Amino acid sequence: MSAPVVSGIGITQRATPRVQIYRGWDPNNPTTNRSVNAPIATGVNITSGQVISLQSNNGVYQWIFGAVAPALPYIAYQDSLDFDVQASGGLTGLSCLDQIELYTAFFNPTPAGVPYGTNQRLKADGATGNVTTALTTDKPTLGYQTRFDGPVDIAQQVPGVTPNGSGQVLVLVLTTDYQTSGNTA
Repeated sequence: MSAPVVSGIGITQRATPRVQIYRGWDPNNPTTNRSVNAPIATGVNITSGQVISLQSNNGVYQWIFGAVAPALPYIAYQDSLDFDVQASGGLTGLSCLDQIELYTAFFNPTPAGVPYGTNQRLKADGATGNVTTALTTDKPTLGYQTRFDGPVDIAQQVPGVTPNGSGQVLVLVLTTDYQTSGNTA
């Protein structure tokens, strides 16, 4: 999946919707907000909603795709190509330590082993930037699915996003809740 593409004068058409936060994130409250603003690793193009993590490069932590243990997973709030990210040199990652309910378009559409469902634990899908279901033995997990029993179509709510071949714009609703042991919602 890619960053937004321009299709016409003044019209921005996105390949995927931006992450949408339902509840749990207060960017103005530093006592409950563990989100991080950091530069992006060279050659990495991050899109809002992807799973990202910090990696040290000569003592400077930078965003990379995915989260392979023991890296702490975050969810990208902006696109790496957004003007404010380019101007400031930093992208905001929503910490999976906080309990933030959100939706993302970046999920494995065919998870191995366990189907999507309400309260199903989720994990980072390696270094892909996607979310996928977690088995009971998988640790760590980044959160659990909420509100729906699977991906939901929001094509009618986001007209600026290009639908898939079935005319759908699918997202997964989840609540971040990082757990290193005990795989229960």
